[in-house]
Amino acid sequence: LNATSGNVTATVSSDTAANLNSNLSNATATDALTLTLSGTSATATDLLALDLKTSQTIDASSLSSISGTLTQLNSLYNSGDFSGLGDENLSITNTGTITSDDLNDLLLGETSGTISLDGAGSLTITLGNADNLDLSGVTNNVSGTLTLVDSSGGNTIVGTSGDETVQTSVSNLSGDNINGNGGTDTLTFTNSGTIDADNIIDGVTGFDRLNLSGGDDTITMDDMTDFNNFITEFNNIVDAEGNDTIAFGNSAVTGDLDFSLLSEFENLDLSSGNDNITLSGDEPTNIDGLGGADNFTLDFSNIGNFSIDGGSDSDEVNLTGSSTISSDTVFGSSADFTNMETIDLTGMSFTNNASGDGTNAEFLLDGSMIEAWDNDSTSLVLKLNSADASKFELTDVDDGKIGGDDVGTTAIVDGHTYTLDNGAGSTVDLTIDLV
Repeated sequence: LNATSGNVTATVSSDTAANLNSNLSNATATDALTLTLSGTSATATDLLALDLKTSQTIDASSLSSISGTLTQLNSLYNSGDFSGLGDENLSITNTGTITSDDLNDLLLGETSGTISLDGAGSLTITLGNADNLDLSGVTNNVSGTLTLVDSSGGNTIVGTSGDETVQTSVSNLSGDNINGNGGTDTLTFTNSGTIDADNIIDGVTGFDRLNLSGGDDTITMDDMTDFNNFITEFNNIVDAEGNDTIAFGNSAVTGDLDFSLLSEFENLDLSSGNDNITLSGDEPTNIDGLGGADNFTLDFSNIGNFSIDGGSDSDEVNLTGSSTISSDTVFGSSADFTNMETIDLTGMSFTNNASGDGTNAEFLLDGSMIEAWDNDSTSLVLKLNSADASKFELTDVDDGKIGGDDVGTTAIVDGHTYTLDNGAGSTVDLTIDLV
């Protein structure tokens, strides 16, 4: 080609794109060279460079695979300068960030062959408002992580069959339809706020893990069905930071909620109805009964793990299990319960061994603790088995020591209301119900 200064018209022997580029180093886009590729693979870099060496359409029908960046591949297919394309396998080599618009330009009808993400590193794909992205036919081979960013909401997203992370925000989720589509996929929230569990139940599927944000998050549940459906959406639900809450609506919560898949939630807000819940030990620390006449059942060994607020209306704690003492010991602590009307100990077994002074040890009912458990200036009711009454001791402000077997004490009487010093310059009433 160096032999002339004009435009060249010629038919060039077929060769690979790389070799043709090398051999036609002086050709330009105004030359009318008829080029036919041989070989089955080429890079988009070589093909685009070859396109600048002729004004003619290049026959690329021999190719079965092409690799390159998304920009290069889109330029290649959008140029209209190659014939024989449409069934080759495409390898996208990008790392960093690409957009769903650019990726859809390639995905929607350019080839019937396979498409794979093969970048040597991590790749992020960002979606605009109401964008759809279907990667179900794309193979994820990136050496790092693949992240899909739902930046505006209203998106329909289908992931690859491999591992990826989808990032969304609290406000975007309500308009999204997101399918992880296999692999070990993670849904991550980028901000904190109140999340309606229905938006996850109805709009999210196919994910292994849910990561909430580092702020204060609340997930609202309409009822027990919502809760059970929510926890089955993922194998692990993590909220590692902030003050985080599971909150129910108006329908009563009953039974033992399964928190085995929920990590790092601090608060459980029950419904405004009459809840009847069993606390097995995996629930959040702070339990709030809110409205309704609530019933809380838990083993005595777990009461130190919870701070239970009965809320409004008439609320009751039922303790099970056993307790053994060998010296006088205050029963429970002030931090265990508040806003309770009844503490039922009839499901417990009590053993009070002999103490060092020749009498049996007693479970002490402390006035400041009873005040904390009650907290609403009404009389707290303590239910005991009759056989256990002698194992408890309290001090009435008028009658002195009541219960136990110490010298000078009188027995606890069924139905009697005792007045105790609350330790803050006032008194609190405790009514004993022996069964």
